[in-house]
Amino acid sequence: MVDEQFGFRNKLATTDAIFKLINETQTALNENIRVGGIFCILKKAFDSIHHDTLISKLDFYGLKGKTLLWFKSYFRNRYQRVSLTSNVNGQKDYSTWKRIAQGVPQGSILGPLVLLIYINDLPKTVNVIAKPVLFADDTTIFITSSN
Repeated sequence: MVDEQFGFRNKLATTDAIFKLINETQTALNENIRVGGIFCILKKAFDSIHHDTLISKLDFYGLKGKTLLWFKSYFRNRYQRVSLTSNVNGQKDYSTWKRIAQGVPQGSILGPLVLLIYINDLPKTVNVIAKPVLFADDTTIFITSSN
């Protein structure tokens, strides 16, 4: 994982991400350098993971053969439905089955890891002009400039 990611990692917490952001900002301000920031959250991040893009990234990071085939099988051709239980009589009602076109299963152990892999290259794309700080799907990109 990239150093800019603080979410879902051992011994790192939101306070570490906040400290990094405040420290970098304070350092720039102390040197009379202007600071600008963009604060983003990936809405429904776990639901928006594009399967083909994820599989390409897993391949790029070195997953091959049966392991990559397992991930393809895990994410493709999945279906879900909603189950509702009546509080009055305990009767269950179900929605129709729908194919899941993107996203990872909610509550799965793999979900956070897959999200980190999916957005892992984001800092590398902006590091040239900005300093990113990520906590899971929350992203702060701040830019410093003397003019």
